[in-house]
Amino acid sequence: MTMPARARRSTRTLLGLAAACTLLLASGCSAEDVADRVAEKAIENAAGGEADVDLDVDSGEFKVETDEGSFSSGGSLPDDFPVDQVPLIDGDVIQAVSSQQAGASGFVVLVMVDAGVEDALAEAEQRLLDAGYEGDPEMADIPGMSVVQVVRAPYTVVLSSYEADGGSAINYVISVE
Repeated sequence: MTMPARARRSTRTLLGLAAACTLLLASGCSAEDVADRVAEKAIENAAGGEADVDLDVDSGEFKVETDEGSFSSGGSLPDDFPVDQVPLIDGDVIQAVSSQQAGASGFVVLVMVDAGVEDALAEAEQRLLDAGYEGDPEMADIPGMSVVQVVRAPYTVVLSSYEADGGSAINYVISVE
């Protein structure tokens, strides 16, 4: 008497889960470590195995490096962020992204502050102007959002500000030529 296909699949699934649990217990790995490794491996496989992925579920830090460039994201400034060249407004860094690809690089940083939208934007812009940046009058108006652009080679910084969580969010989009 043969086992139905559905029962064979269930048995294989249970055996697979049991083997995974045994490996977990034997290796002393936490469930979070396994989740990190599984997510990293899935991303690496999606990139054809040509990516180095580092994911930390606890901190939210996420980094991908390939031969063509890199991407990182998390709640702290990336290691390669030019802190001496692009002064940020004082506040809580909520999200920071770094990207390098084909000779171009850039950053996106979101900072939460307690000031009003216009005051926060003015302070963020003034910090950059004090660091030698110049305003760019070519910036288009965006309805419902306060936006300015400043330039100092090799950096172009687009600042936007909007109301969020009882304060203001200042978004920096930084391109490096």
